[in-house]
Amino acid sequence: MTGGPTAGGGASWTTGSLVAEARERLRSGATPALVCGQLAEGTLRWWDAASAVGRALGIPEPELRRRLHAAPEQVRGGLRPGEEQVYGELLGTIGVFDLPRRLDARERAIAEHLRAAVRAGGGRPTAYWAALVAGGELLDTANGDTHGGVAPALAECRRRRADRVRQSGPPPSGVGPPGQAAGPDA
Repeated sequence: MTGGPTAGGGASWTTGSLVAEARERLRSGATPALVCGQLAEGTLRWWDAASAVGRALGIPEPELRRRLHAAPEQVRGGLRPGEEQVYGELLGTIGVFDLPRRLDARERAIAEHLRAAVRAGGGRPTAYWAALVAGGELLDTANGDTHGGVAPALAECRRRRADRVRQSGPPPSGVGPPGQAAGPDA
């Protein structure tokens, strides 16, 4: 992949200056994907821009290389000059810039409810909707979200769960909010 050879008013980028510029842009609130695309616009090697963003985020070098080498061929070689922002967005979408973080107890419970929904899949619809409701209720109470995305989605999940319970009975034990009665699943 190639882009323009210089950036920042014609100054040549070095690896160190790319990392410093990435840090500065990230500190100002720009997303890693946006910073990657912007830096790629000014360098011959888009890989250097992605690497600089990863290093600025503190991703260990071996892990960063693994992530960049794992990027699909379409990301590594299918884009052309003028598509630098797309490059940054694609790398962001596939998780190259994701940072691990410790989840608190509430976040772990939400994640477990979402995993339960995935496990239930299409084969156990009552359990699926019950798990989504349980996770959604934890999200809703944490954010006090009454007009955003959680409240309407939670209402829809509750409606679908109620429909499934009417059709086939409550979900199996262990699925749904703590203390909820459970029964056989469809």
